[in-house]
Amino acid sequence: MLVNYNKIRILGKGAYGEVFLAVEKISGKEVAIKCLLEKDPENQESILHEIETVSKLSHPNVINYLHSFYDDGLLYLVMEYCSGGSLRDLLNKKNISYNIALKYCSTIAAAMDFIHNKEIIHHDIKPDNILFDSNNNLKISDFGISNSLGGTPYYKAPEMLNYNPSNRNDRRIDIYALGVTLFELISGTNPFWHLTENEINLKHEEMDFDFTGFPEWVQNIILKAIHKTPELRFQFMKDFSDAIAAKNVPILLSKDMIDAGNLTIKANRALKRKRWKNILKELEYADTTIYPNNVNIKIQLGRFYLFMRKLKEAKDYFESAKKLNPRISIQKELGNIYLELGQYPFAISLLSDHINLNPADLEAHNLLVKCYYETDRYEVAIDHLTMLLKFSDNKPCFFNNYYICKALMNSETEYLKPSRDQLKNPFLKYNHSVYTESEKSWNTDGMPTLKSKLIFQDFRFDQIKDSENVIEIKYNNLTTTFTKEIISFGRSDFDNDFCISESNNISRRQFVIINCKNDVWLYNLSNLELFVDNELINDKAFLTGLHEIRISDYCFFIKTDINLLL
Repeated sequence: MLVNYNKIRILGKGAYGEVFLAVEKISGKEVAIKCLLEKDPENQESILHEIETVSKLSHPNVINYLHSFYDDGLLYLVMEYCSGGSLRDLLNKKNISYNIALKYCSTIAAAMDFIHNKEIIHHDIKPDNILFDSNNNLKISDFGISNSLGGTPYYKAPEMLNYNPSNRNDRRIDIYALGVTLFELISGTNPFWHLTENEINLKHEEMDFDFTGFPEWVQNIILKAIHKTPELRFQFMKDFSDAIAAKNVPILLSKDMIDAGNLTIKANRALKRKRWKNILKELEYADTTIYPNNVNIKIQLGRFYLFMRKLKEAKDYFESAKKLNPRISIQKELGNIYLELGQYPFAISLLSDHINLNPADLEAHNLLVKCYYETDRYEVAIDHLTMLLKFSDNKPCFFNNYYICKALMNSETEYLKPSRDQLKNPFLKYNHSVYTESEKSWNTDGMPTLKSKLIFQDFRFDQIKDSENVIEIKYNNLTTTFTKEIISFGRSDFDNDFCISESNNISRRQFVIINCKNDVWLYNLSNLELFVDNELINDKAFLTGLHEIRISDYCFFIKTDINLLL
């Protein structure tokens, strides 16, 4: 309790409370006591938990927390008294040579590396929180306090200026703050003092830092430490202290890093060319055996599984990559996953964020349009597609998706009539044939609906005309081959490419096969049960190799490439 101490004088005041020098009445020992203004019990508990964790670590450059108590609802922290003041006090008294500044920062970096390895992030490294004891030893203080209560804006990493809980446990925010501290110790001035968030970001963009009198190697170390992109900073405090010792920022390379980088480049090319089989096995082997903690390998695996619509596997790999590097940009991929899962608000939010940062990513635009399409927001989709058609060289998928949105809004047939060139797009040709068919496979005021028979064109199929593929279908001991890009299956009394039966057990248009080289898909257009290899397919399935398709009592086989040896 406070009555157990004699208060001597105020040592300092700040946003979180005040620190005063006190003497314990029984022992006569001088201590520093911090009274926190924070009264929220949850925040107080969080602060105490972290400080108790730190107090057990016993590091010579970390302040000793002795105990704590509550008085009148306020939390008091009792710690060792550092009679030498703080780095801020030293800065206010005299200039600090860069050699001394580097020595201090190297010591702090070594101590913080120890702390980070215990999974503790400080969140408020700055001269005010670096103290000197009576023997002039550095002591890092104020653990846990800024962790719950904020931090100091002029030392905050750019990614922390807009509060994001997912970034708070990233050690690189402390590395950034120590880089700013080093700059301030040498120059006597914080480069971000009194700047707004936008001005801080602009200063980073323009590299507008006054390094007058700084040796070049010191400039390089500071620029590395305060880089606006976390992945381009020092990744560990040890890297920071090693660079100071070596007077150089090393390029950290290894054969494994280069090999993993080459593999991800190879995988990305294979995915773009839809040649994925062998490279997928290579990636999986690399992830499990050679590079188990390589972020780029995991991202590529996530993209491959997303390509094949194995959503759980894709999400697992992306989340693993995110744990390894919280700052990776995978909004588009996660947006795509949420879109496929039917969680459209999440998908729209993620895709919108991605597009704001990558406005020229046409695939992301098409995914966002698909969100609007799936939620029947045709007018919003049309507005977006109108803009895309104006600025994107009339991509076939954009006009097809514009067309089906217009059709679902019951626009005039004449206005919707595509040109001959536009009808060269297999998706548009198919959708136009459905919309204009005389014997309709859909009902204007009932089930099945027009929308259930139309096909939204994904961006991956924009060049489907340039990717001829021959598939083989075996039914009733008869084998048929197709090169057509979109093959419709259904009852024989409708205009289908492959007629299964006249029975009502089969839908008028049961399903279609999207026939693209190394990218064959089945789209179920009916609410009747359809199975691929005994798995119920409600919407669509990726096909590769030989598959058994079963509808009611009808069974047939599809081989996705006539040249495959099975």
